[in-house]
Amino acid sequence: MRRANDLGAVRRDERVWPRAGRLERAAPELTVEVLAGGVEVIDRLAHEWRVLCSEGPCAEPFYRPEWVAAYLRAFEPDAKLVVVIARADGRLRGVLALVRERGTINGVPARKLRSAANSHSCQFDLVHGVRDAAEVADLIWRALRDVPGWDVIELRDAPSDGATSLLLEAARRDEHLVGAWRRSPMPYLALPAADGGPERALAHLSSRHRRMLRGNRRKLEDLGPLTFTRAPGPDRATLDRFYELEGAGWKGEQGSAIACAPERRRFYDVLARTEGLRDAVTIYTLTCGGEPVAMQYGLTQGGTFFGLKAAYDERFARFSPGQLLLEDVTLDLYSRGLRVFDFMGESDDLKSRWCTAERALASYFVFHRRPTGLLLHFWKFRVLTAARRLKHRLRRPAT
Repeated sequence: MRRANDLGAVRRDERVWPRAGRLERAAPELTVEVLAGGVEVIDRLAHEWRVLCSEGPCAEPFYRPEWVAAYLRAFEPDAKLVVVIARADGRLRGVLALVRERGTINGVPARKLRSAANSHSCQFDLVHGVRDAAEVADLIWRALRDVPGWDVIELRDAPSDGATSLLLEAARRDEHLVGAWRRSPMPYLALPAADGGPERALAHLSSRHRRMLRGNRRKLEDLGPLTFTRAPGPDRATLDRFYELEGAGWKGEQGSAIACAPERRRFYDVLARTEGLRDAVTIYTLTCGGEPVAMQYGLTQGGTFFGLKAAYDERFARFSPGQLLLEDVTLDLYSRGLRVFDFMGESDDLKSRWCTAERALASYFVFHRRPTGLLLHFWKFRVLTAARRLKHRLRRPAT
């Protein structure tokens, strides 16, 4: 019988180091695979993809396989996918899901590999585990480099400190032209620990803002009793009520409401009934006399509430019902020990009054070294950048 420390009993992925006779496991070798197909590729990887997300760095809902699959089924059911995966000892360590298409870059035709996402997806990143983001990004880049038939890789709405930026660095080291468009900062509210009264949750608001909220709440209460409700895993009636309220105002007039496009409604419906997301979907409602005056569709996960969509009844605009709902939601999150209210979307005057911090997103581009890729880079990051700078300079008032 072999002893436990006999070299013959050691698996091939282990080695003996000359250190007090201890066995140490060598770093497992990463391997890469490129998968092609439709949304069924996402479904096939879903279980181990979720396990990878659970490690932490990519735990937000936007990076989960069910989120990507919901996007594809709603907006691009016939999309041609290129999914690059990295493994170590058979375990999934990285995933990058891209759509292959013939599109344009600022009006110039291009063969693209782009993120399997759009503006409703909120964020996108190379999904990875705890310790090996740089190695995974480098390996996935080398696989992408050899995928035929692309001029540009377009990765939109990625965190500036995420693994997508590491992939960009790998491409740059490989002497490919790259570029990034920085988005306006994304605001969020970092909530204090729930170890005091509710006033702690609103302490960051100006005294004038708090007075406005108190006054408007009293005036609205004169019209009927106010009721605030939270509906996790909302039913069909609650979803329809939200879509109706959002579509009744300016969003409906401009065509940006969920109900204005069947694919948008399909996406938010799928989120609310998909296992793994259904329980995270939350709809908050503020009613006056039993009638909804403001609603918020969002996701509650990992100590954060992500406010995806908001709506209010414009007939009550003078009472700022959306602001009153934000106050109620903030107090609810605080009382339940959540730590972040992420407002999603770019900053504006309203959000700036509520938020205490910001995070950065960017859209990243990698251009092939073929002439078409070089031309696209020159057009986007030389010509158009110079034109924007000139336009900004001409708009600047004379001093």
